[in-house]
Amino acid sequence: MKKLLPGLAALMFLLTSCSKDDDILPPADYRSLAQIPDPIFREYCRRFDTDGDGFLSEAEISNVTVLIINNMDIRSLEGVEVFTEIEHLSCHNNRLAKLDVSKNRELMFLYCYNNQLKS
Repeated sequence: MKKLLPGLAALMFLLTSCSKDDDILPPADYRSLAQIPDPIFREYCRRFDTDGDGFLSEAEISNVTVLIINNMDIRSLEGVEVFTEIEHLSCHNNRLAKLDVSKNRELMFLYCYNNQLKS
């Protein structure tokens, strides 16, 4: 019993000292349209939600191979990474400051001129 008490005390200390940090959010799940931050891009993505449930299923995502979102005053394409099958992305003449297509492994054509890209 004496050997068990120090172990229990250490476990209790660890459990009480580890608190949930409310400032840390889980990564956004952009398959949920509500998680896409830019309202214009979010509305554009609704066309792919064929069952209207507000969530892009794997089947809905895999059907998207082309995104043409030119001249729409979009400020962020955050969430474009869910479209893993896109081959063509045209997003010129918007207000994009950054664009991450590192997860869009099938992308062959990218047109993003006339934006405010920095990264």
